[in-house]
Amino acid sequence: MHSGIASPYPGAISHLIDPVSRGRSDIPGESDVADGNIEIFAQLLVQWVRDQAIKNCKISLNPESNSPVAKRWIAELNRNSIEAVRDLIIPDCVDEAIFCLMNAIGNEDIRLLFVTSNGQFVNLTEEGHLEMAGRYVEEDEEGWRERYSKEKIVHYVK
Repeated sequence: MHSGIASPYPGAISHLIDPVSRGRSDIPGESDVADGNIEIFAQLLVQWVRDQAIKNCKISLNPESNSPVAKRWIAELNRNSIEAVRDLIIPDCVDEAIFCLMNAIGNEDIRLLFVTSNGQFVNLTEEGHLEMAGRYVEEDEEGWRERYSKEKIVHYVK
């Protein structure tokens, strides 16, 4: 690794998250390995986050669905107000995608490191204790959306 920070994952391609080189290397063949790893990450991200969130949102548009999200969406669609539908569905879809990401990390479907501003590696799967998805959607003052979002939050329980 170029920055001298040890990765907590043995054998990890540490230069992928090196802020100095941004994944570029003078070692022959190393950038090919990095490109392959980026493709693996891209595949997992699309499969476990984007595609799963789309599937979940499609289920919420099923008139026979009994989920609170589905009932709210169908009721709003029946009112024919595109602005109201937009203001409801966009936050729900974004929250679903982020929830799927946190869930995939917690279930080790995607292993992800976060690098703090001082260069410390944080293994999100280990440090998250399988709780990140739940902490994201909590509807009290401990929920991440409640604490950090400046945009509309659609609450599931009314």
